[in-house]
Amino acid sequence: MLAVLVTLTRRAAEASKEEWVEDAFDDDEYEDDDEEEESGGLAVEDKTPLHERHGLTLESMKSLAEEAGRVGVMQATPSTNQGETGWYVDVSEELQYWEVTPDGEWIRHE
Repeated sequence: MLAVLVTLTRRAAEASKEEWVEDAFDDDEYEDDDEEEESGGLAVEDKTPLHERHGLTLESMKSLAEEAGRVGVMQATPSTNQGETGWYVDVSEELQYWEVTPDGEWIRHE
């Protein structure tokens, strides 16, 4: 746990805010380490589309976007509870990560 905090602190000091946020919320960070070990130290890039990594198909993305347009609210992906921090689809069919603060503020992370 301490190593993770030290790593994140160093990254925050060295990287721009956008780069740090992207790295901090990268769901596949630990999977990449496992893949690297299994492949003899060679990094293996995950080419799975982002929507598929979150249990969505193109059809389900379109369905969520249509529902968002109908009700006027972004729709949570299957891995996210509606109204909580997580992944959402808007009317443009774009998959976005949103943080919901304890004060109810919504912050989009890119």
